[in-house]
Amino acid sequence: MKPFRNQKVIIFYDGWCPLCKNAKANLEKVDTFQLLEFENFREKSVMETYSLDQQKLEKRIQSKRINSRKHKEGISSLIQITKRTPLLWGMTLLMSAAKIIGIGDRIYDYVAQKRSIVPTGHCKDGVCPLDQSKN
Repeated sequence: MKPFRNQKVIIFYDGWCPLCKNAKANLEKVDTFQLLEFENFREKSVMETYSLDQQKLEKRIQSKRINSRKHKEGISSLIQITKRTPLLWGMTLLMSAAKIIGIGDRIYDYVAQKRSIVPTGHCKDGVCPLDQSKN
């Protein structure tokens, strides 16, 4: 069973993104082999522990195997997730093909740009930093 557990992957998701939080909740439900571990990169301790680049994480999901230093991002992270989730195995082939022909990350980036960010607990006295950044 130990070699199987070595396949565990850490997914660094955006805890301010409703789409990301919803995807995390759904993936936890179908994580049959418990090979997915989720870390909210918006928590400062996560950024420090894993030496993450916040600007890269704000653009693309990142993941890494539990015993590896190398990070994957975008469509490659989604492939890591689908490979470890039996219910999503059919998506692995589709995503891998999209990556090989060069459209996987383009599609991922398009969807990622459309997501909304809600900095829960960071708006004070009716003033939200997101509203100010738009001006």
